[in-house]
Amino acid sequence: MAYTITHLDPLFTAGNGKKLTQYRDVGCLPATVTSDESLVRHVLQQLTALHPVLAAVLDAELLAGNRVRSVFSWPEGPFCVSLLRPFKKRYKGAKLERSLGKDPHYGPASPAIEQYSSPLAPGQYLAADKK
Repeated sequence: MAYTITHLDPLFTAGNGKKLTQYRDVGCLPATVTSDESLVRHVLQQLTALHPVLAAVLDAELLAGNRVRSVFSWPEGPFCVSLLRPFKKRYKGAKLERSLGKDPHYGPASPAIEQYSSPLAPGQYLAADKK
């Protein structure tokens, strides 16, 4: 799927700089990202790096009307895509591990797709509410 601005949380286009500030605060932006517009381009480009197994899950969620809340990436893992709403369905597959997002960064009901790049934590993970 070709990801577009319509797949993102409306706050990316609100023009108030809140998303840009959020990304700067967590320290995962390259120096070239200095405006809301460049943040949108950066986030959409990052989505293309998702593992095909996880991209299939993201695509299904986007087609069902879900939107991307955030996309964070750090050099030593994880590459994390957070969605606005819980997953529409349960996803199963040989390369997926599903858990109930108990990570304090997400809270108990936040849907997330994570791809670990660190050799210490390889794999792909889904975290979502049971609903």
